[in-house]
Amino acid sequence: MRIRFSLISGLSQIAVVLKLGTQVHALGPKMVTQTPRIEKVINGTPASISDFPYAAFIYINLRNSGEACAGALISPNYVLTAAHCLFNSDNSQFNPSDVYIGLGSQYNIEQNNQIYQASQLIPNEKFNPVQVTDDIGLIKLSRSVPASVAVPGKIYNQEIVDNMPASAAGWGITSNDANATISSILLEVPLVISSSSQCQTLNPNWNGNNKRTVCTLNQNNQDTCYGDSGGPLSYTGDNSRPVIGVTSIGNAPGNPERPDCGLPGGGAFYTHAFYYIDWISKNTGISKSNLVFDPNSKYSSAINVQPGFLYICALSAFSAYILLSNNMFL
Repeated sequence: MRIRFSLISGLSQIAVVLKLGTQVHALGPKMVTQTPRIEKVINGTPASISDFPYAAFIYINLRNSGEACAGALISPNYVLTAAHCLFNSDNSQFNPSDVYIGLGSQYNIEQNNQIYQASQLIPNEKFNPVQVTDDIGLIKLSRSVPASVAVPGKIYNQEIVDNMPASAAGWGITSNDANATISSILLEVPLVISSSSQCQTLNPNWNGNNKRTVCTLNQNNQDTCYGDSGGPLSYTGDNSRPVIGVTSIGNAPGNPERPDCGLPGGGAFYTHAFYYIDWISKNTGISKSNLVFDPNSKYSSAINVQPGFLYICALSAFSAYILLSNNMFL
């Protein structure tokens, strides 16, 4: 399976300067992907930040390079993401002081001045980087995000069914070119949630969409790919777009060490957020009732959508894929 974050090479001397309050932090060279073979989020379209007001761009400063993922703001102080986004290639956890989150903008972190620093990284204690299970984590922010900047998303707490309307969004790679760079703007693309037996063929750890992971199968060559880790898969049958899960891993027939994205017979897997609601509540100190989706909320409104089409975007800035048996992380 493929992981959806990637190494950013320091190929430019232009510093990424991010404003944090009254301080200015130089985060190193301009972000350029170094992943040798990269697939774009196929047929992605520009997304409005108003449709994904909780979308978060996560940048990890590695001095001479960097890594990036995406996430979803679920409270003024916490971002939900994939656990594998919180670890280096040697499985050591990143230092929170090196992790920066861009919020409230359709632009990636290079063009966004709403930047927040992490104060704590909280991977699920059961996360297994080899089996890629329990791939969920939290980032605590060093300061609260005002509602004028970004609105937290709620966690979808209803049954997951085939072909339900859903979407994901982010800033991932947009070309197969080896020198491709991340998208400068938020993108989205449709996916299809499925409980087909093909899901277990692609990921033996999958055992149903209402358990730990949610499966999507490729249709019309549409798929998430390298650069999408941690970003939200969202329910689009309601205007509030509650978060179903976070982008974790993907797989497809062919090269087991680096499966291509969007291939017929391939698919992707998203860590099911509501399955971990007790863990999320415990680690944030937020009551479950304040975390989950309320279909009767004044902010919720059912919309007419065509079942089977989800909007998925490049959920993160970069993607480095970690080998998992015959699969790699997204």
